[in-house]
Amino acid sequence: MTCCADDVQYMGFLCKADDWSEFKAKQYVTVTARFEYKFMKEYGEEGPVFYAEQVEAAEKPKEELVYFN
Repeated sequence: MTCCADDVQYMGFLCKADDWSEFKAKQYVTVTARFEYKFMKEYGEEGPVFYAEQVEAAEKPKEELVYFN
C-alpha cells in the first residue's frame, strides 16, 4: 500500500485442502496449514503454497486491512 486503502492491490496464495465444499466463495475462514515454497503452474514460478490441516468458519474482521505503521 502506497498511501491509503484506495491504493491497495489484493493478491492471493494457493491453499490446498481435501474439501472446501462446506464453505462459500469469499467466506471468511481461519486456516491452520503447513507451508511449502515450490513451483506451481498457477504462479508460473516458485511461490508459497499452503496445505490446510484445519479450516473453520470465521467472522468478518472489524478491519479488513492490516496497517504496519
